[in-house]
Amino acid sequence: GGWVRDRLLSSPWYASRGAVPPPASSASYDVDVALSSCTGLQFAEGVAAHLRSVRPGDVPHVGVVSANPDKSKHLETATCRLYGFECDFVNLREEEYADGADHRVPTEVRFGTPAEDAARRDFTVNALFYRLHSDGSGGGTVEDWTGRGLADM
Repeated sequence: GGWVRDRLLSSPWYASRGAVPPPASSASYDVDVALSSCTGLQFAEGVAAHLRSVRPGDVPHVGVVSANPDKSKHLETATCRLYGFECDFVNLREEEYADGADHRVPTEVRFGTPAEDAARRDFTVNALFYRLHSDGSGGGTVEDWTGRGLADM
């Protein structure tokens, strides 16, 4: 999404292609965290509990934006401010749509894989993920599950 795009725009990779990086003042401080094994609320509460144990006076408030299908909000999102970043936590998801529907309102939403989550995005650039794992599984890398997001940048 936006944080990954902004990180790439200010990277040597993008500059090597002749692009002018955005000014530092346009850096994104809005981070969307997609989770593969729990809900956003479960994860955010776990982060807050960890911080409570190591930095008792600096624990973020965890807010919840409830699911509201009538307003096209199909999944609960947990939010908090961490170290100057506005963070939204939500699980990866797959969506199904009515046959012949001329809108993007899903009829069903369920946990999904990174590829399924990327496929439902409105723009390929919004489907770019930044893998945080550093366990030998590609940590610190950009994942382009549509195969077109990096090229569209």
